[in-house]
Amino acid sequence: MDYKRIDKLAYKLHLIKTDKFKSNYIEICFKRKVKKEEITLRNMLSNILIESSKNYPTNRLMEIRKEELYGTGLGISSYITGNYNLISIYSCFLDSKYTDDENFKEVLNYIFEIIFNPNVKNNCFNEQSFLNAKKIVEENIKLHKEDPNVYSFKRCLSEMDDKILSYDSCGYLEDLEKITPESLYEYYQDFLKKDIIDIFIIGNQSEEEINKIFTSDFLVNTIKREKINHYVEHKKVRKRPKKVIETKDYEQSSLVIGFKLKDLTDFERKYVSVIYNYILGGATDSLLFNEVREKNSLCYSVYSSMRLVNNIMTIRAGIDKKNLDKTVKIIKKCLKQISLGNFEEEKIEAGKTTYISSFDEIEDSLISICNMYISHEYLGYDLIDERKSEIVKVTKEDIMKFSEKIYMDTIFFLEGDSHE
Repeated sequence: MDYKRIDKLAYKLHLIKTDKFKSNYIEICFKRKVKKEEITLRNMLSNILIESSKNYPTNRLMEIRKEELYGTGLGISSYITGNYNLISIYSCFLDSKYTDDENFKEVLNYIFEIIFNPNVKNNCFNEQSFLNAKKIVEENIKLHKEDPNVYSFKRCLSEMDDKILSYDSCGYLEDLEKITPESLYEYYQDFLKKDIIDIFIIGNQSEEEINKIFTSDFLVNTIKREKINHYVEHKKVRKRPKKVIETKDYEQSSLVIGFKLKDLTDFERKYVSVIYNYILGGATDSLLFNEVREKNSLCYSVYSSMRLVNNIMTIRAGIDKKNLDKTVKIIKKCLKQISLGNFEEEKIEAGKTTYISSFDEIEDSLISICNMYISHEYLGYDLIDERKSEIVKVTKEDIMKFSEKIYMDTIFFLEGDSHE
């Protein structure tokens, strides 16, 4: 694969050229610094843009057009990543080699239609499209609150931080009620004018043709520059973790422990964290799985995960409420074991092997390849060959040193009614 970045001042083109696939993939990322009051607006905007457009004023007509474009797939998402809020419009479609010569251009024009020609009249989004989008956003907000696993995870993050970590990426019902078709269109105009834009294209199309299409039809001309780092940094850490117990009418109890990561080196963030997490709770034979579940039968599930863009780690477990203190005690013991180096070298090698083998799957997926280049551009992550060569350098000493930079911040326990 050949990678080339072209700075068009108002946006950047990222071209990943390959003839490995029968399809092309494009993802257009709009991003700006995350603000709590804009989260619901951006969720509404992403849903209404894909609901209809000026030339395809109903969802049915939008679907018909995708079928005419040889079953082109199209999606849109709004999410928070570190200090940024992103709206991504993405499409997977057959290469012109298997359709007709104009299909590449036709698909891009359809995407441009969605972005630049929304279903608007008199500076106001179409009422029916607005109501449809509002219903979807409202259902997503309510659905996440009804899921005990999602709810407990979000509550733990909200106790860890009163800013970005606490923000709900689904949005807020109170903000949703304030949005009107007029105010949403006003935000849409601001969105086009101020968001930083990156366009990732994977396929066998010529650079010349792509440049020609975007220069002619991608109607953004305001110059923007990235001003803040993607990564959330923590200035302070707790000396002792905060413990929060909440009772809800759920059938199960859920434990979430949140940790802050502080002062990581680039190598630790990219590579040591991967092996540390594998040993602690990222594999079926991990320390947490063996100690909490297999030896002590305290849970039906337990695992750890990293959110490195937020510099946090979490441990999640489904347990009986009477086992809370014992479970936390054993988890602390597992953390201590790693910091003292009380684990086999074989675990490190197994983690490296698993990590390297995962790249075979990445190279077989257009979406995974795109995500890799997005993380390369936004987060400074290395590409595949360098990742493979760097991961093998991780040592036991690196893992022990990394463990000293992990600070237990919050123990959140959602106490359900059932003992099952």
